[in-house]
Amino acid sequence: MITYTNIFKSVLDAFTALISGEWTTLPIHYDAELQAREPQFINIDLVSDDFNEQFAGGQTRTYTFKVSYLRRIGGDYQKHTHIDSLSEWSERFKRLIINNTAYESGGAYKWHDGTVESIEYIQDTIEGYSQVDLTITLTTTEVH
Repeated sequence: MITYTNIFKSVLDAFTALISGEWTTLPIHYDAELQAREPQFINIDLVSDDFNEQFAGGQTRTYTFKVSYLRRIGGDYQKHTHIDSLSEWSERFKRLIINNTAYESGGAYKWHDGTVESIEYIQDTIEGYSQVDLTITLTTTEVH
C-alpha cells in the first residue's frame, strides 16, 4: 500500500486558518453554489490543482482558490455604501496574502508564492448581496 500526505488538505486547512485568524467573526463556507447565509460571510472554492514541475525527489504544484466575500447591504448601489466596503475588504485581503506570500504554520512549510491573481466585484449574484471574488494561487513544493 502506498503512503502519501494529503497536501491539498494541509494547504486548505492552513489557508482557512490564516483567513479566520484575520476575520475572527466571519463564518467560512465551502459551497460549490453560493447561497444566502449570514449578513456577511466568506466562501472558499477550489478552482484547480496544477502540476508545475517534476524534479528528483519531488514536484511543485499550484493550488488555485476562489475566495468570495458576500455582504448584505441595503439601499441603492452607492460608492460610500457598497464599493468602499467591498474594496476595503479586498485591499485588506491582498495585504494578508502579501504578508504571507511564503507561509508556515506550526513550524511546517505550507506554501510559497501566494498571490492574488485577480479581483472581481459583483452586484446581486445572490439577491440583496454585494460580492467580491478573489482568485488566489498558492504554490507548494512537495517532497517525495
